[in-house]
Amino acid sequence: MLAAPMLPAMKTRILHIAPLLGALAYAVVGIVELAHGGFDQNTNHTINSTAEYVVTAGFAAALLLTAPGYLALGRRFGAVRATQVIAGASLVLSATTWSSVVRGADAGFFDVVAPLCIVAWLGGSIALAVAARRRGASLGFAVALPALVVATVPLAQVGGGLLTAAFWAAQAARPARVTWSTATT
Repeated sequence: MLAAPMLPAMKTRILHIAPLLGALAYAVVGIVELAHGGFDQNTNHTINSTAEYVVTAGFAAALLLTAPGYLALGRRFGAVRATQVIAGASLVLSATTWSSVVRGADAGFFDVVAPLCIVAWLGGSIALAVAARRRGASLGFAVALPALVVATVPLAQVGGGLLTAAFWAAQAARPARVTWSTATT
């Protein structure tokens, strides 16, 4: 059994490692998307190649792994509720996307759930950006938060995931100032 003093340190590491791994997943997705020049959108929501499986699974993993990073940002900028919305939407979208990977095709509910999650992610990101700006974050940082949604989803086929990867890699490189216990309260 782990000693109690080790738990906060482990949770703080999770806040750094998970978004960094998310950045890696987004980078892989971006590179594969660029290498393939996008995928055929007329495949009736099926996954037809190894590259499409890599992209879809990588996207699902990245969403899951960056959720703790959003929670940490929310605590840092006083926008906990906004980042809870983002994290919740990310986790639901991740689960929905994982179901597509397992099935080899999108489930019938995907076309309803995915857009709702993306809108919630965008709305939460705008609220987080406003809060970050009020707390002294640079304009570029604040603009980047909602821009990540655009880079990650509509610009995915042209390697937009690489921009999202760069953002999360930069966040993971920041010194730990927020612990898990303060990020989740």
